[in-house]
Amino acid sequence: MRNRLRKAGAVCGVCLALASVGGAQEAESVRAFGDHLFRQGDYYRAITEYERFVFLAPEPSAAAEVRLRIGEAYYFGEKWDAAARIFRALETPEMNENIRRTSALYLAALALRQKEPQQSADLLEKFLADFPDDPRRNDVICRLILIDLRSGRIGEAERRLAEANAGGASSLPLGAADLEEWKHLPRKSPLLAGSLSAILPGAGQAYVGHWSDAALAFGLNAVFAWGTYAAFRQDEDVLGGFLLALDTTWYFGNVYNAANGTRRANQTRQKRFFENLSVRCGLTFPPSRNDGPAPMLGVGAAF
Repeated sequence: MRNRLRKAGAVCGVCLALASVGGAQEAESVRAFGDHLFRQGDYYRAITEYERFVFLAPEPSAAAEVRLRIGEAYYFGEKWDAAARIFRALETPEMNENIRRTSALYLAALALRQKEPQQSADLLEKFLADFPDDPRRNDVICRLILIDLRSGRIGEAERRLAEANAGGASSLPLGAADLEEWKHLPRKSPLLAGSLSAILPGAGQAYVGHWSDAALAFGLNAVFAWGTYAAFRQDEDVLGGFLLALDTTWYFGNVYNAANGTRRANQTRQKRFFENLSVRCGLTFPPSRNDGPAPMLGVGAAF
């Protein structure tokens, strides 16, 4: 009887072991398929597979890694609130430190995506304080400098750069020359552009360099003005009043167009500056992955 019980126990142990191995293999297959969907950009189906893996995962550490993947999938799928919930949950002290670090960087990137530059700067400064030895430290400092520049805090950017250089950040990809380039970046005055167009229709557009818009604004204002004058001269008061209303509307629209066009031109120039700087310095943030897209911290576009 005892021998039979021992044999039955051994058989049950083998069955449980096989079931455990089979479950682990199934979980890894699910994860592999989720990674495939993630690489293809099919983030929402990838999330479903990752959730299945978390349910089947034999190791808590493996489940945490896949939860990070879920957050990344939400991030790239532009579901900012869902991504933030995942990354905040992964910042707990008992979590693996690498996962905590990456989650912290993603939260800073999310703040910029949601047009909260100051919140992003606060999170990046906290990251530097919490993880002073992180290999991405210089990249984070550069992102803080770019946020300062984009927010108009040139003095703060210069102070941060000086402190980084004094601290031995010799490999910092940004330098004083880049800050000087930002200072002397050509900028046009929207107020001056609007004033010029108020004096002479099209002059504000010409000031920005939009010559075709300038010619159109001047030509149509001239046509409306001449038509209004001719209508009143021929005692066509109704037609003259109608043309005068059109001319007035076009005139003030031209002034607004000159000022707004100047603002857009300045923003485009600044955005190009940040994009070129990021590409030239090789700045990616959060850090790139070998098996997925590399999110850029779009400072120029995120404000």
